[in-house]
Amino acid sequence: MKSPLQEVFKKGKALIPYITAGDPSLE
Repeated sequence: MKSPLQEVFKKGKALIPYITAGDPSLE
């Protein structure tokens, strides 16, 4: 059984570059 957190993390990994690119404080 996959943990929901794992699913969120997998999807989140694709979003991380998008989020950080739009957030100068994380550069």
